[in-house]
Amino acid sequence: GAFRNCSKLSEIEVKSAGGNLRGIKEILASKEEPVMVSIYGNKIFFPHFQQEFNDNVGAKLIAEIMHGAGMNYRECVGRDGIDYLKYDSQFAAQKYSMALSEGINVATARLCYPVELKEEAGEEYLDYLSVNKAEVLNEIVNTGAADTLSEYIKIGLFPDKEAVDGAMDFFCERNFAEAVNIMMEYRDKKFKKISISDMEI
Repeated sequence: GAFRNCSKLSEIEVKSAGGNLRGIKEILASKEEPVMVSIYGNKIFFPHFQQEFNDNVGAKLIAEIMHGAGMNYRECVGRDGIDYLKYDSQFAAQKYSMALSEGINVATARLCYPVELKEEAGEEYLDYLSVNKAEVLNEIVNTGAADTLSEYIKIGLFPDKEAVDGAMDFFCERNFAEAVNIMMEYRDKKFKKISISDMEI
């Protein structure tokens, strides 16, 4: 319980656990706030949850009500590791119980670190990010983390020139030159027109 409800703990890195993640499971269960966990270099995000206790005086019962998607995701952590298939199966329903920023973090982490990620689940995550692309780009601007663009490029968030140009316009309007340069370099590399002189005859 040392980290119970510790709002300053936003990321946990596990370098060695001797094959037993019981300690991480207990920390996550006692921490209601969202947290990013890196296990042997693979990142995975756990959304928040909130417990509410409803006291029914007449029936002399106390009912526990769980808000948020976080506890469902925490149940995917076992002593031996993460049940990634179970984790990914949560998203279809739980994305409606999460804040948009949490859903983006879940999808981004799984696509960037696709341990045991099935193609269907990957497509669902990418579709979620595509639908909420404006929020993704806005978060990049707000945090000033232009370097994260490389991760989004890698996972396929900008599949065509139109998507790249749209992102460039977005960053231009917000005077985020570093992000504009990254997108411009990617566009020139990925969608450069081939001239006759470039072709081997």
